[in-house]
Amino acid sequence: FGIAGYYAMMALEHDMVGITVTNANPLVVPTFSVSRYLGTNPLAVAVPAMEEPPFVADFATTPIARGKLAVSEKKGEKVPLGYVQDAEGNPSDDPGILRRGGGMVTLGGDRLHGSHKGYCMTAVVDIFSALFSGANFGPFVPPSVAYLPVPENQPGKGTGHFFGAMRIDAFRPANEFREAMDQWIRTFRNAKPATGEQRVLIPGDPEREAVLLDLASRKEAGLFRRRAWELLPEALYRKKDWPGLLAFSERQADGRNNTAVARGRQQLDLGHRVVGDELLDGRRHLVERRRLVVLQVRDHRHHRALHGKPG
Repeated sequence: FGIAGYYAMMALEHDMVGITVTNANPLVVPTFSVSRYLGTNPLAVAVPAMEEPPFVADFATTPIARGKLAVSEKKGEKVPLGYVQDAEGNPSDDPGILRRGGGMVTLGGDRLHGSHKGYCMTAVVDIFSALFSGANFGPFVPPSVAYLPVPENQPGKGTGHFFGAMRIDAFRPANEFREAMDQWIRTFRNAKPATGEQRVLIPGDPEREAVLLDLASRKEAGLFRRRAWELLPEALYRKKDWPGLLAFSERQADGRNNTAVARGRQQLDLGHRVVGDELLDGRRHLVERRRLVVLQVRDHRHHRALHGKPG
């Protein structure tokens, strides 16, 4: 299945809101239970904006993803209480407890902190994923981990997914909605940070920053040879000529490693383009989290991600 947000973002170029959900390995317990009847059941929603990058929420309906538990187990690390419980329902900090009959809890961790609401969210994803498509639901989902048995008497077929797209213009003119989405994003970006925090994030920001920082670290480590941004005509940026920037970067990418370009498209496709300070001025600036530049290219049909040839 892969990244849920990738599928949700396919709707953006069509002026639609994308929704993707899937059920997963039955390792999650309903509130008040020790029965592993649900999965981490991720939910992704992608919403287009006009000048701002799109709103992209992509998250598991549990406090932690199963893969992160596996990483902690491999490192021999404990996890905070509120992620998993043992086979009797007691809170545990052992990420390997799933191999011994334990289970993951839903968002909230326990009833006092709203796990019943997380349970409802996980259940909704399971219903949308399985019952519309005729796939298996809850405890009958075929496992992809060796420590879970294959369930008998499955009522459906395979694992279930749900893909949806909502036409914005069925509610109001698409441009009006996108402009309103810009206002929404800017309003929340200007929310006052709590003590010790620098800023308020919008869903999708961490992923965009991760890609940008990865590109910067690869360049610094010498993993890329001469990059297109080192040749970028500065006049194009100073004129805010986004189509010109796009055309230039694609000419530079022509003939380079197509696999790297395709990977970049998956990471940065459909509705936004993340560019580091090196791209804007390859001589003076360093990439910093606080100084991200997001170039919104309105012609989504020609979005491309810029990746150089590996060294």
